Amino acid sequence: MPFRIGKTFRFEAAHYLPNHDGPCRTLHGHSYQLEVVIEGDQLIMQGPKEGMLLDYADVKEVVQPIVDRFDHAGLVQEHLQVALPSTAEVIAQRVYLWLDYDLRASVVHLHSVRVKETESTFAEFIHDNCPFN
Repeated sequence: MPFRIGKTFRFEAAHYLPNHDGPCRTLHGHSYQLEVVIEGDQLIMQGPKEGMLLDYADVKEVVQPIVDRFDHAGLVQEHLQVALPSTAEVIAQRVYLWLDYDLRASVVHLHSVRVKETESTFAEFIHDNCPFN
């Protein structure tokens, strides 16, 4: 698909990895960055969004409820609706699956979700890995 757009969101949250063999096994927090990349074949050809793949405000409308759910929360299995620890990889996959479901009726496709825990670390889930595509 020739067009891609992305938007970055921020949230503060705490988590712990109970089986980790290092300091991450205790409760600690991160200033997370959530990057969402959307792709598509065609731009909007008329109207107020002419020349856009998707308006960034429309991206925010879909993603912000998830960010609000995570912001200043403890990221535990209940938040992620999965029995795995709240690693950046698991968070990226879960957010991808939720957003992919929300965008299914759209002409755009979710390409990837990237979760940054720190300035130098990230995990990314890309649509090619998604068993539902």
